[in-house]
Parts: sequence; structure tokens; C-alpha cells
Amino acid sequence: MNKSENKAIAAAKAYIEGGIKSQYEKFSLGLELEHFLVDAKTLRSIEYFGENGVAAVMEELSPHFETVVRKDEFVLALGNDDYTITLEPAAQLEISIRPCSDIAEIVRIYKDFRCLIDPVLNKRGLKLINLGYHPVSKVDDLPLIPKDRYKFMYNHFAKTGRYGKNMMKGTAATQVSIDYYSEKDFIKKYKIACRLSPFLSLLSDNAPVFEGAENKEFILRTKLWRDVDTARTDYCGFACDAGISFDSYADFVTASPLIVEYGETGCTTKSAQEIYADEEPAQEEVRHIFSMSFPTVRLKTYIEIRYADSLSPDLAVSYVALIKGLFENTEDIESYLNTLPISTLEDIKNAENEIMKKGLSAEISGITATDIIKKVFSVAEKNLNAGEREYLKPLKKLVCEEKRLPRETAATRLKECCSLV
Repeated sequence: MNKSENKAIAAAKAYIEGGIKSQYEKFSLGLELEHFLVDAKTLRSIEYFGENGVAAVMEELSPHFETVVRKDEFVLALGNDDYTITLEPAAQLEISIRPCSDIAEIVRIYKDFRCLIDPVLNKRGLKLINLGYHPVSKVDDLPLIPKDRYKFMYNHFAKTGRYGKNMMKGTAATQVSIDYYSEKDFIKKYKIACRLSPFLSLLSDNAPVFEGAENKEFILRTKLWRDVDTARTDYCGFACDAGISFDSYADFVTASPLIVEYGETGCTTKSAQEIYADEEPAQEEVRHIFSMSFPTVRLKTYIEIRYADSLSPDLAVSYVALIKGLFENTEDIESYLNTLPISTLEDIKNAENEIMKKGLSAEISGITATDIIKKVFSVAEKNLNAGEREYLKPLKKLVCEEKRLPRETAATRLKECCSLV
């Protein structure tokens, strides 16, 4: 069968095209912020089951939400018009805030979430923390939540790379989604996001601990994702080195083994192209197909920038402001990136390798990572209004003025509460 006739590829492309926003719609951003739910005294992870477990917390919250998703009698997800709460493989708690054109609205929604959940946690002696990697618990001690998809993914990644279990159970992230207005606009924004990845990964580095010990390497998240499953993570390289398009992305997401077929209770080694070669997948199945690929920058009906560690709320909002300043108008950041030797996958990986070793003092063709990040902030600042620039300040002050990373302030806080690092 000709690929153009494959029902899975056709449905995937239609799904992407359905995400194109009208030029009259305001540029919007969605925020997904993952948290570790831990014992307030020991910082050890809280398991899903048990009297004080994550399931009990979710159950207590459930009366406040219009949408409640259960497996058997246990709650796995909650939702309202502003946000959803879902659980990652080892019960990391994620809030997904709806797309907003106003950063102040994102702030308001997150505060509403914390006003609801914090009293529930406080009375149980629990709290949420934002770090790129769990500060105390080791992944082998963290059970998966009762979700078949995660069990199948865990078993699959054990065969494809070294760090699948670490990525699934030990990490937490900050992810920002942005709009695209045409295929051309998608291509431009996607390439910019890939080229920026070494530097935005660094300025959001918030992983002072790895498997209970001090982490001395930078951009741990990048290191882990490199060795999970390149068949479904490496579209960034294709985008930089070959003909990126809606067609090529649709082919990418439908070509790799699906791991688990939508609605089934067993894993599969077949790709979506094989499963849906002659029968068009339903919309829920298409969304599932897209969710089973994990490139650093992911396309759905929006562009999802996925390389930042979980950041404290003030820094997460600051990061959102940075993304808005860079991507609402891409002309300035594209012009600046064209002055740097960062265009191919090899260029990106070379920059990452230097940053992994030296952090802010790493040099890219004689320019320090610090100076590149300063320029990135100045570009963003120029494109934001006065109110939005206020949100940018915490992260800019920390990285550009104090020349510190989020991981350093996190490490200090950890030392103050217990002897962790």
C-alpha cells in the first residue's frame, strides 16, 4: 500500500491540520507542571494506595470536579473547565492548565489549584515539591500506579534503553504548549524550539539529586531522554536535518511500535500504520497514537516544548513568560539563532555535551552559555509588554544576574530540611 493511502497517516495529518489556529486568534500558551507528592518531613514519595496515598488525596478532591476518571473504584484523573489533574507513572501529580493568552490567567488558575489541594495535603502531612528528579526515593522503590499503559511502557522501555524507568518514575517536568497558524509557522517554531533546546534545558535545570545522591552533571533530563527509546524520541534530529512537514511528522508518530493499542489490555509490537492501514482510527485513537511518541518538542494540535525540569511555581511562570516572548513573534529569536552554529542535530548534541560538563560556563564557538542565555532573555523581554516582563524577572535574575541555576537554590532548600545532598 502507498503511504499516502494509509489510514493512520491520513488521520494523523488531519489531526495536525485541525490544530491550525486562525490568524485572528490570540497567541495562547498551556502549562503542564508536574509535582512530586511527598511526606512533608522525610520528602519520601507517597504511593498511590493506602490511607494517606495519592488515591485517597484524589478521592477527597473529586467532589470539586466535573470530570472524574476512575479505574475500578480508584481516581486516576480529575478535570474542570480550567485545568486537569493527572498522574504520571509513579504518581507524580500533574496539573494541565488550559491554553491562555494572558499569563495572569495561568497564574490565577494555578493559585486556585493550590488553594484547593494544599489544605488536603497539609492535614495529611504531605506536600508538593517541584524538582527535575526525586530528591530521596529511588526508582526501584517506586511502584507504578494501576494504569495498564504505564505497565506496558515500562516493560517496553526496559528493552530499548538504559533510562526508561528513571524517566518514567524519577522525573518531573515543566511543559509549555504554543499555537501554530500554518504549516510554515509550525516548521519555523519547531526548528527554533529544537535549536534552543540546549540553552532552555540549562536555564531550567532543577535536578540537584539523582537516585538519592548529588547529581554533578548538568541537564540530567536531556541525558536520560537520550537513552530511552530513540525510535520515538528523535524527531528533533529529523526536523533539523531533513524535510520537516506535517506529512513527515504524521509518518513519524504512526511508524513506531504503538506499545499498547487504544482500549486494549495487552501490548503490541505493531505500528499505527499496521493497525490502521485500512480502517480509519477514531479521534480518541488518534490522540492515543500521538501520546505514544516523546520527542523533545512534540506536535499535537499545538507544539509542546518538553525539555524543562519541574520548576517552582514562580520560576515556572517565569519560564512561560520566556516562551511567550520567544515564540509569539519568532523573527528576533530566529535572527539571533542564525548567528550561532546551532542548526543541525550534530550541532545541538555537541552543545548539549559541552553544557552537560560545564553548565553556564560551557562555550559554543567561543560564546559562553551564559551569554547566549542572556541574549535569549533580552529577545524575549523585547517582545513582552510591561506586565509580562514582570513575570520574566525571577528566572532572569537567577540565571543572568546571579549566574545560578534553579538546581542550586533547590539544593540549598534540601540541605536546610534534611541531609540529602
